[in-house]
Amino acid sequence: MINNNQHRHFIVIFLALLASVVFLAWTQYRQQYAPNQSWWAIAFASPEPTTADHTLLIENHTDDPHFSITTTCGTTQQTKHLIVADQTQKRFTPPCTQKKITMSVEHGDESRILYK
Repeated sequence: MINNNQHRHFIVIFLALLASVVFLAWTQYRQQYAPNQSWWAIAFASPEPTTADHTLLIENHTDDPHFSITTTCGTTQQTKHLIVADQTQKRFTPPCTQKKITMSVEHGDESRILYK
């Protein structure tokens, strides 16, 4: 039989667990769906080093849609300017048939480099 003191302990433990779950759900929601986050990312669509597919994915979550991509393929260097709207992803395939490539992406004051 559960006495009054044990009943209170169960209620306190239950409320503490409930508060923890609510707090964790709220922080997870805030991290994923915060409207003021500003970020961008780049990646190869096919990251395998043996493939000659150098398609680049650019994901933009900033107010600035302007990107500059400099591609170095062998001794040839080419710069291309792209517009990638906010909350979108765009593909860029450089004219390079060699397996090794360097791609430098500039966006505002930031730059990132990918090698393959």
